[in-house]
Amino acid sequence: MKTAIYIRFSTEKQDFDMQKHEIDAYLQYRPASDLQFYIDEAMTGSNTKRPQFKAMLNDCKAGKVEKIIVYKLDRLSRSLADLIEAFKLFSEHNVTVHSVQENMDFSTDLGKLFMHLLGSFAEFERSTIIARIKSGLASAKAKGTQLGRPTKIGNEMKALIRQKFESGISSAHLAAEFKISTRSVYTIVKGEKHETL
Repeated sequence: MKTAIYIRFSTEKQDFDMQKHEIDAYLQYRPASDLQFYIDEAMTGSNTKRPQFKAMLNDCKAGKVEKIIVYKLDRLSRSLADLIEAFKLFSEHNVTVHSVQENMDFSTDLGKLFMHLLGSFAEFERSTIIARIKSGLASAKAKGTQLGRPTKIGNEMKALIRQKFESGISSAHLAAEFKISTRSVYTIVKGEKHETL
């Protein structure tokens, strides 16, 4: 199986050269066979459409990769949540990760502990965000703030729609004119309350 070398760099060539140099130096002390380079140029860590990163993930799933070497963990992702998801995939397919700059081998007990801690922090962050959202919604509701989609059509506009409909203008024409659905037109014409207009 292959040892994947993943490099993500900006448009500056020196960024690539620096990463390549550090990884080559790392391989002098920890040789690996059957190297396969996956290189994403001018890509940010938050860009989920990195073609070479996706190709590497697919090779991991196919059992073609046993080890991944990166210059730094932030080359894999700048999002903690995405990094955790990537490591879950690596773990499921028995792929080990080695970070040159952090001097971390995630196949060791210490590396596994570190990933467990990262996962716990990510879960805590998600729980905190959800709690804040719920608290904010409850506070807004207590203050009488109307939640959900705002009403687009006021009473005067509804009266105008009814008047035009009664004069013979079709519901399809009215829907296009007021940028609402034909169902909403029928609801207005019937005088029914429709909160999602």
